[in-house]
Amino acid sequence: ANALGGGRASGTKIRYSTALDGNCKWIILEMYGKPGVYSITIHDKDKYMHSSGGSNIGAHTVLLDGAAGYPNAQWRFEPSTRRPGHYYIKASDKPLYLHTSKGSGTGNQMTLHSFPKNRNHPNCQWKIASV
Repeated sequence: ANALGGGRASGTKIRYSTALDGNCKWIILEMYGKPGVYSITIHDKDKYMHSSGGSNIGAHTVLLDGAAGYPNAQWRFEPSTRRPGHYYIKASDKPLYLHTSKGSGTGNQMTLHSFPKNRNHPNCQWKIASV
């Protein structure tokens, strides 16, 4: 995931990227008092990944200041049963998953979708790496 164009302002769209630069480094923290629920923030700013307009099908992911308290900025990580070491990133408040729209191409928009896990779509499974 990449903050579009290196921007870190609120409202910056988040897109798929395979680069490992500063725009692709995120911090994942478990929410206090909510076991299994996490916030995702860009590594060097107080900006959170959230689904714009709420947790709805097609909602784009953007950065937002101090958004960790909103349900659409809270996520669950569900292990993939078909791709070892990969996860589905689920919205905390609805059965919707983070995915790369139109396939796993660099620059494609990240949105929420209700993918059935049994179809094993690669564009809604994520590998989490320590850097």
